[in-house]
Amino acid sequence: MTPAARRAAARAAVTLVAAAMIVPAASGPAVAADPSCTQQRTAPVYVPETSAALTEMGYHSIWGLATGRGVTVAVIDSGINVKNTHLPAETAVAPGATFVGGIEGWAPDPTGRNDLSGHGTAVASIIAGRPVQGSGQVGLAKDAQLLPMQVFGISEEQRSGDDKFNALLPRTEWLAAGIKTAAERGAKVINVSLSLDRADRALADALTFAGCRGPSWSRAPVTGGPRPTRPTGQDIPPPSPTSCP
Repeated sequence: MTPAARRAAARAAVTLVAAAMIVPAASGPAVAADPSCTQQRTAPVYVPETSAALTEMGYHSIWGLATGRGVTVAVIDSGINVKNTHLPAETAVAPGATFVGGIEGWAPDPTGRNDLSGHGTAVASIIAGRPVQGSGQVGLAKDAQLLPMQVFGISEEQRSGDDKFNALLPRTEWLAAGIKTAAERGAKVINVSLSLDRADRALADALTFAGCRGPSWSRAPVTGGPRPTRPTGQDIPPPSPTSCP
């Protein structure tokens, strides 16, 4: 296989996994629930079974072609928790950025490498979670480099009616800034597991800016993923060459 073909296969593998990213908010997707709330866990308890989704996608066959090595995937989401053993900062998660302000009791990491919601960590784990002995969880593009763009702290569903969390809800301006920054940082794939339902000029401009720089796209359908507090976007197609400066 030629180098160009290998790069194309790597991008295809990463885009394939990113296209399956519509997942509910969760944290530590490979760690089983503690059977007793009264016992303090001293070590992770892993689920040894491989997920049905990975098996159905024929992940071993895909790894024969590409594993995502050399590809940077931007995760435009709630951040990535690098304390998750599948997502170590040293080998899996590059320093990204945050566009979220803090609240009393919680502050974002400047590099986007913490995650109050858990949604971004779940997405990242499916894309490029590293193998861990004893765990069946692994990302489909297990050697890709992740680049977190933290564009919200929690979703509306996680707010529980407490107004102090309003400052952490998704905003379209944060989403647009995350997309542009990911493109500027050289991401080859940009994953957005968020859904919006009305057109927004700033978001459209961010998509055009990023699309003109050449990354592949994975976007949530309008029915999936957390929604910004002021839903103003739409699933906008990649820009045509004539729209690029």
